[in-house]
Parts: sequence; C-alpha cells; structure tokens
Amino acid sequence: MKRILSISCVAVLTMTSASALADGWKTIRKEADFREMVVGKNLAWNGNTGIINADGTAAGTLKEQGAYKGNWVWSGRFYCRNFIIGGKATGTNCAKVEVSDTGVRFLNNKGKGRVTETVFN
Repeated sequence: MKRILSISCVAVLTMTSASALADGWKTIRKEADFREMVVGKNLAWNGNTGIINADGTAAGTLKEQGAYKGNWVWSGRFYCRNFIIGGKATGTNCAKVEVSDTGVRFLNNKGKGRVTETVFN
C-alpha cells in the first residue's frame, strides 16, 4: 500500500511540474535571475506600462490612475514593492514572479493573491 501511495505522489508531482513547464512559465527564485530576466525591460498589461529599474526603483503609467512610482527589493524568493499611485502609498506587497519568453507574471501576496500577467514591450 505504501508503494502505491508513493508512486501516486510521484505521479502527481510530475504532472504538476510538467503542467507548469507546459504553459511556458518558469518561477524566478533568485534575485540574480530576476535582474537578468526582468529588470530594465518595458512591461505592458491591459493598457498599463511599467519598468523595474536596477537601482531599486520602478515607474510606469496606469490606464485609469495615471503615473506611479516606487521602490522594490528582492526578499527571499519574492519581489517586494511599495508604489505611490495618485499621491497615496500602496503599502508593501511581495509577489511570486514567473517569467516566459514573452513576459512576466506577478502573483501577489506571495503567490496567493491577484495575478498580473505582463508582456515584454
């Protein structure tokens, strides 16, 4: 019985890993990889634009709210940022980051919140 359970667990984990790779997204776990794959690239999503800069700043334009700016740090395995939008601080939010050949996906609240999928512009 233990052997069947072990085989079943391996099969589920293999299918989950294959699924993540099949949709073309790779989780970024290290700051060096984030800097190489995301920092300095122009991002666009739903009429919004942004850029994450190497000096720890980020800026862009939101379709409905106008310009935003802020700061970011890499903490553990997450991109953490604090923006100012319309003169108001958003507070710190840390996101799990995934990258593909065409863009970046930010999974807010350490992967448990809203997902923002961007394209390289």
